Amino acid sequence: VLVGRRTSPSEPHSTGPTLMGELADADWFPLLMVIVIGAVMYLLYLSMRHEIGKISVPSQILSKPNQLKLAEIGLIRQHSEVGYEILRKVHFPWPIARIVHQHHERLDGSGYPQGLAGDQISYGALIVAVADVVEAMSSHRPYRPALGVEAALDEIRKNRGRLYDPGVVDACESIVLAQGIDALVSSTP
Repeated sequence: VLVGRRTSPSEPHSTGPTLMGELADADWFPLLMVIVIGAVMYLLYLSMRHEIGKISVPSQILSKPNQLKLAEIGLIRQHSEVGYEILRKVHFPWPIARIVHQHHERLDGSGYPQGLAGDQISYGALIVAVADVVEAMSSHRPYRPALGVEAALDEIRKNRGRLYDPGVVDACESIVLAQGIDALVSSTP
């Protein structure tokens, strides 16, 4: 019994084991912790690798202090394809290459590079997409100052369910409001 036992049907309060007590005493609890730690490590690893394809973009474009031309935007948009090509040959215990490939896809099919929509997009890519938008809008870019956390949260709220997964938006907003943008933005290269 995970939620406790009543001593009689008329007694409203539980006696005996509680959910937390059973979880802490369970033989599988260490396994659960390994799974949670593995998921956190996966997200940290992914957060450091999802833009790896930008190594193919000339640094003059990435650091350009004014608005990009259409051809330059096109080069930058190739980074998810390049990242996929780099990472698809490496064996990971997670679908890193696919997530890198899809992290600019949007629920409604308006993203790139493949124009995927809905459940064609991996859940990992949906997570990275929201975190990437919030981080990008909250951070300084060579061509513009940081737009701020509120503008980033407004963007994901406004497009919740259209561009971004609703559950991911809600989780991201909860994390940022509770812990600040630093909870999403790592200082690790």
